[in-house]
Formats: sequence, structure tokens, C-alpha cells
Amino acid sequence: MKPQQISSVIYGDTTTTSQRQQRDNNNNKNSNNSTSYSYPYYNGSRSNYAGRSQAYYQSYPYYRSNSGSRRMDSGGGNVNNNGNDGKAVNGGSLSYSTGSGPYDDDFGFMESQRGILMETQLGGVIEEIDLDKERFERQELRDLRGRDQQIRNGLCVLRFTTRLLNLLLSLLVAVFAIDAYQIWEQSQYHRISRGRPGTAPYITAWPMKPYTLPVFLMIGFAATSILINFLTMVVSCCSCRRLPHKDGKFDVFSCVATGILTAVWCLAAGLYQGLRNGKDLYSYSCSRVALARTRHFPSIEFDSACNMHRIVLWASVAAFVINALALGEIALVVKRRNIRKDMGLLEKLKV
Repeated sequence: MKPQQISSVIYGDTTTTSQRQQRDNNNNKNSNNSTSYSYPYYNGSRSNYAGRSQAYYQSYPYYRSNSGSRRMDSGGGNVNNNGNDGKAVNGGSLSYSTGSGPYDDDFGFMESQRGILMETQLGGVIEEIDLDKERFERQELRDLRGRDQQIRNGLCVLRFTTRLLNLLLSLLVAVFAIDAYQIWEQSQYHRISRGRPGTAPYITAWPMKPYTLPVFLMIGFAATSILINFLTMVVSCCSCRRLPHKDGKFDVFSCVATGILTAVWCLAAGLYQGLRNGKDLYSYSCSRVALARTRHFPSIEFDSACNMHRIVLWASVAAFVINALALGEIALVVKRRNIRKDMGLLEKLKV
């Protein structure tokens, strides 16, 4: 590959490629007789040009080509170690040699309606660089990274909060469902005689064969939710501490887990309410029959059992609502993926 060389500004230059090469050859022959000038940054009419040129050389040391990005700091031709045509930064002044062409007065740059343009030459191919576009792409990349990090932080907070609330509600449902079941289990054989004590017929505190399936289903759903929420909380804490580009798999896992929890609590609340038939523990504890038998069985807390079943039902409804709202993370995940896709395209162009 031929060495790289900054030749001149293409915008406003009407010379052809062959004429530029002939001009550069003539300038190289006369380089020994070239004159050096020095202009301070804030002294004279050229201070603005010198300050602007140094800023651009320091801020944009690269350029983009068709095959990727290459640095503009390799030696060759009239390019010195600073990457500018015979120009050198020494303390507070900028000196250059007049042997590189008629555009030395503009320090290799030109401002126009199209922005600040610079021409590069690589292997005989002349390529134009728009420094305003370079600066815009760099700023856009920084903005995308900031938005990506902001959405990532929001997802971490959303996931941890919803998982914590779900875990607490699941524990609440499990504890109250078990307590309500134990009230029945400890008093299911309590009975009194209708006539003389100890003789038949008897009055029992609970139905002969109560329907206990809804309670067992609710306990099973709560246990499933506890397991899923605990795992997702641990994985979420670990994922938020890792590098952002490793979040793809966890995003999918978290969305799937949220969908499963939403379905679980929807099914749990629906079955717990739909399976009430008058003989289940929930319906009987809150019925008038249980209230009438309280005076015969004062040791059995039918009111407490009824309140526990109601808490179980409404806690399951609250868990369903929280998980349904948490499905909004899918929109954030999709938005973040689009941002990261744009970041990938800009990083390929980054120099």
C-alpha cells in the first residue's frame, strides 16, 4: 500500500488529479529552498486559522475510507509525525512549510456551505472527508450510548422492583392460604349433639366433604411464583453489574419469565374465584351458616378464615396486575435493541 498523504482541499480546487500530482512533484524538488513561517495562536490575522487547524488535527486524527477506517498518522510524502503537511505545533505557535501547495494558507482545510472539507490521497485515489459529518457522527454515537445506558438502568430498576413486589405478594398468598387451610384442618372434626350431649344427630362445624382444591392450587401457584421471582432477581442483579453488550440473553429470559408469571397469577385468581361452589373453604367460611355456627363453636375463627381467603384472592389479583404492567419492559427491550443496532452501524464507521 502506498503511503498516505494530505494533498489539498478538494472543494473549490479546479485542478485535476494529474495536475495536483505534477504540482506536488515540483514542490518536493523545491523543498530544500522552502521558507518557514511561524504564527502564534492569538497574534495577528492568522490566529483563528491556526487555532482551528490545531483543534481539528487533535480532534479528528482519523479518516474513513471505503474499506474501513485508517489512521492519518503514517509517514510518507510531506506528511510529518503530526499528520499535517509540513505543519508542526511548537508551544504556542504553529509553523509550516510553503512547499506543500497553494492551500497552506488555509492549513489544509476550507470552510464552505458544505462544511469543513479536507482531501486525502491514498494509493492514487483522492477521497474527501467532511469533518462536520465526522463530528456529528461522534456526537450522535455518544448520545446513543447515553440513551442506551439510561434505558438499561430503567430496566434494571423496573425488573428488581417488580420481582421484589411479586416475591412479597407470593409469600403473602402462600402464608395466608396455608393458615386458612390449617384452621379447617384443626377443626374439621368438631361437632356437637342436636339433642342430649354425646348422642346423635350431630352438628359439625364444617361440611362433611369440603372442597379444598382451590386452596392447594393457590399454594402451588404461589410456590411457583416464589421460585421464578427469586431466580430472576438473582440473575437481574448479576446482569446489571455486567457489561451492557451481554444483556441480550437475559432480556429474553426476563420477558419470558414475566409472561409466565402473568399467566400464572391470572390462572390462580381466576380459578380461586371461579371454583367457589358453596362447599369450598372460602365460600363456607364467609357464609351465613358459618356465622350462625360461631355461637356453637366459639373456638373456630370463621371470621379470620374468611378474611384470610379474601386477602389471598386480592393479593393474587394484585400480583397479576403488577406482572401485566411489567410486560411493558418488552417495549423498552425492543427500543434498546434498535438503539444498539444504530450504535453498531456508527461504531463500524467510527475512526
